[in-house]
Amino acid sequence: MKGNVVLLCAIVIAAHAANHARSQTLTVGGVSAQVALEFRSFTADWWRHNNPKNGDRWQYAGMMTLNLTNIRLRNLAKGLTPAIWRIGGSPEDSVVYVVGNPPECNTTEKVKDSYNYPGPICLTMERWGEILEFVNYTGVRLALGLNGLYQRHHSDMHFNSTNAREFLQYTAKNHPDSVYAFELSNEDNHGQVDADKLAEDFGTIRGFINEFWPEESNRPLLFGPDVGEHFDDKEDEWLAKYVKIAGPYLNRSTVHTYCNSYAGTLCGWEHKLVQAELDNCTMAELRFKHTVNTNYPGLPVMAGEVGPHSHGGLDGCTNTFANAFWYLQVLGNLAQNGVVAFARSTMIGGWYEMINKTSFSPNPDYFAGLFWGRLMGRVHLMTSISSDATSVRGFASCRSLSTSSSTASTEGVTVLMYTTVTLPRRAA
Repeated sequence: MKGNVVLLCAIVIAAHAANHARSQTLTVGGVSAQVALEFRSFTADWWRHNNPKNGDRWQYAGMMTLNLTNIRLRNLAKGLTPAIWRIGGSPEDSVVYVVGNPPECNTTEKVKDSYNYPGPICLTMERWGEILEFVNYTGVRLALGLNGLYQRHHSDMHFNSTNAREFLQYTAKNHPDSVYAFELSNEDNHGQVDADKLAEDFGTIRGFINEFWPEESNRPLLFGPDVGEHFDDKEDEWLAKYVKIAGPYLNRSTVHTYCNSYAGTLCGWEHKLVQAELDNCTMAELRFKHTVNTNYPGLPVMAGEVGPHSHGGLDGCTNTFANAFWYLQVLGNLAQNGVVAFARSTMIGGWYEMINKTSFSPNPDYFAGLFWGRLMGRVHLMTSISSDATSVRGFASCRSLSTSSSTASTEGVTVLMYTTVTLPRRAA
């Protein structure tokens, strides 16, 4: 079939038909941005069931105890591919790799740290093999965050890279094609590590990757710096200093944000959706992108860990149908603004999980993600809505583009997602 094929899919989710009495017009413009094939991605974390801070939210869904052989989990994860599965999170900088002879994993003493873990998280190579077997079965692209605080006793010193080097060497020898990307450290931009020291440590990791994977065809990528919330001038200054040094080592720059749209611990989010609070949920990512592009032009930006609410989410809020509106809105905003990938917290674990940690059944956000992946393409278009109603959202994308300059006309699909996020307020 010759010529452009345009498909307009109107997806309208409404609580009250009366809210749609007025007609709305969505105008679709030119190309706004192109995203990665694995744009819609997700995360995993290392939290343990006996952690006093987040154990109740994670139970046995942390990476040391998650049942990776569960066939329902495997098939649900497979259904979301292509996607990056980013393993990291706050406990990432307590993970010690049991290869060689790390002293932290040869003691019975309980080592305390700032997150009150009952000791270091000792990743055995047996468990690492189980993680990689899950990756190979499901087809997800693994991005693993490395411990960037290992034996780093002050912010102005380098980390001890010995354990990371031995781990990377083991992985390259035994699982050379299983890791898509590595990262280093988690949210250490708030005084934990000086920008120049962390940037230089990324150079060390880049050297190890290039050494152990000499062939570029299967060489893992390097993402970073996984900074936390990025909102003020001080963080701009830290990031600018970091990216000027680390930019040549990186394939993507990464930022972590949480919208925290829910008021306190109450699930009264519905009125905020009507007031267009969702539009503010991607401001940190876009500020981060501007700073990166200003100081190291051309470096792609990825939202490496983004969720609707921090500290594991809120039960009854971030795992419900209403949260799908947050998810769809952030997917659209980030894609339209050229953030190349979005790893949502989490695939499983916490109270913002896409897959329930006990039943291994999909939560509503799983279907929102599935819908997005099956209908929306990589090339996103500019859109505008001729209405002052804050409850209407529209995004458009091209399902395919011709890459041949000799092709006079292309076959492709443009998909329009038209959503309304007006929901009834919870009764007092």
